[in-house]
Amino acid sequence: MDSVRGGGPVPAAVAGVAVTAFSLGTVGLYLRTPGMRQEGSLCPTEQGIALAKDVWLPGTGVSLIAEARANSTGHAPEHVGSNRLPLRTDCMTSAPSALGS
Repeated sequence: MDSVRGGGPVPAAVAGVAVTAFSLGTVGLYLRTPGMRQEGSLCPTEQGIALAKDVWLPGTGVSLIAEARANSTGHAPEHVGSNRLPLRTDCMTSAPSALGS
């Protein structure tokens, strides 16, 4: 039951542009609509919380665009976190119990 024709994932750049456009529209709506913000402030009123809570969405869209651009120019790291030390699992299984058993 494939409802999407063409299949395959949406490219990160396309998703980033869509998320950014949508989220900037909601932020603009929040800023322009009377009663969404406290007078003279960016703080939301009770009615404005529904739009103000999504203020982080533009950052998500921009980061998707930046990631797609970095991947297309070859400037992206091969593996994020590759400089981390390997996780030691031996100390997790053989730790003595604090209860003395």
